[in-house]
Amino acid sequence: PNMTTVDALERAMGCAAGRSIIDYGLHAVVTMGTGANVEAQLSQLAGQGIASVKLFMTYQGFAVDDDLFFTVLDTARKLGWIVMVHAENDAAIRRTRQRLIELGRTEMRYHAVAHSEIMEREATHRALALAEMTGTRMAIVHVSSRQSAEEVARARQRGVDVAAETCPQYIFLGAADLARPGRDAARFVFSPPPRTPHSREHLWRLLADGGIDLWSSDHSPYYFADKIGKAPQPGFTTTLSGIPGLETRLPLLFSEGLLTGRLSLQRYLDLTSRNAAAIYGLDHRKGRIAPGLDADLALWDPARKWTIGHEMLHSRVDFSPYEGKAVTGKPITVLLRGEPLIAGEKLQAQAGFGGFVARRPSDPAKAGTAVEDTTPWLDP
Repeated sequence: PNMTTVDALERAMGCAAGRSIIDYGLHAVVTMGTGANVEAQLSQLAGQGIASVKLFMTYQGFAVDDDLFFTVLDTARKLGWIVMVHAENDAAIRRTRQRLIELGRTEMRYHAVAHSEIMEREATHRALALAEMTGTRMAIVHVSSRQSAEEVARARQRGVDVAAETCPQYIFLGAADLARPGRDAARFVFSPPPRTPHSREHLWRLLADGGIDLWSSDHSPYYFADKIGKAPQPGFTTTLSGIPGLETRLPLLFSEGLLTGRLSLQRYLDLTSRNAAAIYGLDHRKGRIAPGLDADLALWDPARKWTIGHEMLHSRVDFSPYEGKAVTGKPITVLLRGEPLIAGEKLQAQAGFGGFVARRPSDPAKAGTAVEDTTPWLDP
């Protein structure tokens, strides 16, 4: 809270220095407490290998108003950055949450009502309209529903440079999971929440045809006891939003997307590596197998059958929302810059083997046209 994004970067770099076993980059984050000189802060970070910034349209302490939103968009356009957006309507969530409390509807399943698809759709439309006005590149992160995905498609038809990201929880989990008994349902509380089968099938189609660009985890690690808190009867108003998913992200898509034929090998590789490297400015180092790039390779046993369970995963988190799910295919050996990071499923690298990788921005000259530079009287 109330930390500049420059200070936040220094803090994160300090945490990672000498400890990370993988290469990494960092995104800037701007909130209402970031400070008045946001343009100067982001310009400073640009000189340190940062090429993206994330904004939140909801969450107390994170949500930005439209004035700050425009400041970040205008600055990002000048720098060639991409702006990542968590798109949910904060006022609508607060209003609906309070009404549900007054009605006594606080069971876990009402999390899907407090964060309905309408709220995501409206915020997605508004964020993309602001990107269109400024000519700024944008990524809508964790697209969860058909409604928000359709807003992305419409914006692309208007010429907005937008990437769309979704996550395993929006494909493999559903709103019905929130209707499970009490504490069990808490394992499925995240934001935006899980959606309908209709939305899940639509997202599958977009993963296959290119409508979705990125497959991320939105990994949010809490111990289960911390997640549900100390309320005598845990409900959606007392449960922390967020689930772990880093280690299960690729096996789920490998098993249920690639091996089933839902995704081609080309699409699988685009979603899991190539697109992220290109969109976030890492494709000069990573994301493809090509001369001159880092030899970052994951070698899979495509026939390996196993069952997801938190005890066999490597996070300190003590639960998984995919507990008991059978999958086929597992990464066995991982190379980082050609060196064995993991061999035979055993960690080989020492802390500090990984390091910060500076990212490259896009060419600001290729940005979209800001509304003030349009000439509607000349348009056909």
